Amino acid sequence: MIIVTTEIVVNKVRPSQIFDWIMNLTPEKYRQWDPKAHVGKIKRPALLKEGDKFWFEEMIDEYKVSFKWKIIKIDKPNLFLMKAIVPFPIYLQLSFLPFNEDTKVIHELRIGFNFFGLEEIVDYFINFFIMPEKKITAIKKHATEEFQNLEKIL
Repeated sequence: MIIVTTEIVVNKVRPSQIFDWIMNLTPEKYRQWDPKAHVGKIKRPALLKEGDKFWFEEMIDEYKVSFKWKIIKIDKPNLFLMKAIVPFPIYLQLSFLPFNEDTKVIHELRIGFNFFGLEEIVDYFINFFIMPEKKITAIKKHATEEFQNLEKIL
């Protein structure tokens, strides 16, 4: 399994503020969050709950991300866990942890299966076809930029 973890410190913003921002994200707020990457659309219920499905698209460098997601777990105000609705397992977990007067955001993307004895082969194909190093770098940069943008918004 490939795990891409990005830790971001959002200065002078509490975990509950970030959590509430995401819970109540409108298309306008979505574009405001990261105008460079969030050029696409977002379709979601007004208020997210476990089991809900939503869709968004964004451009991360030259990579288009356009998935439908299912909310697996919500733990207010510290965690969102979602799974892409695709034949291949892709999970995104967002954690919001108090860090002095700030919030540490942990953006964790997990891709792949846990096959005993076959992980290295599956991971090789994921790295080669789905997640080359250039894409991982772009994802980490995007996660950092979008969460640091919340310092100005919230």
